Amino acid sequence: MFTEADAVECAWEGIIDDALGKYPTLDRTKFHYVPNGYDSSDFPPAGSYPRTHADRFTITYTGSMYGRRNPAAFLAALELLAKQKRLSPADVHLRFVGRFGDEVNTMLNESQFADSMQIVSYVPHETSIAMLMASDASLLIVDDAKESAEIVPGKVYEYLGVGKPIIALTPRNSAIERLVRETGAGNCAPQDDVAAIAEIIGTYVARWRAGETIVKPNVEAIAKYERRESAFQLGSILSGVVS
Repeated sequence: MFTEADAVECAWEGIIDDALGKYPTLDRTKFHYVPNGYDSSDFPPAGSYPRTHADRFTITYTGSMYGRRNPAAFLAALELLAKQKRLSPADVHLRFVGRFGDEVNTMLNESQFADSMQIVSYVPHETSIAMLMASDASLLIVDDAKESAEIVPGKVYEYLGVGKPIIALTPRNSAIERLVRETGAGNCAPQDDVAAIAEIIGTYVARWRAGETIVKPNVEAIAKYERRESAFQLGSILSGVVS
């Protein structure tokens, strides 16, 4: 299939590396990286979801969690901050939106911060975006697995488009870490480094309390991942193939 194709469009750069690793005789120039991106037209107007805890630092997670994708390290980081007296359950509002395995629900319900949580099983896509927009930070948790290192789920681009500071629990030197670093959209730490995760959360909350800018995103870098830019890239590839 790769051999016969005039052009191969890939949503992740890791796909290209994997294909060339398996088939080293392939022509690399026929492979084109076109990221999924985000569609700002999907985003509701700002303020469309009510802010219920304006006096608390609100962190929102959207998506599913089960198995190796779970909040254990995030919860441990919160408990570390509480032990250090840098944070208490009364200081934060933690919103988890999506479908979660029984073991994940148990983790959430047994956490020291359980009373600070809002667990929502399912909402329409527009509502989940509005919840992110009505937050102070977006939480991203990636499977703690080697095969996740070069995968960038569509939700990551959605988080970029929302524009809230990202707390990303992702493998070291992963594609997501590189993307977050490129865009300046937040900070990353691996799940096995609870202290680093705690430092990200603690720093975000401290800056929020002081009325300071939490992160300084690169707006131009983020704009490159708008879907209309991806459509333009795809159009250029198709034009090249036809000509």
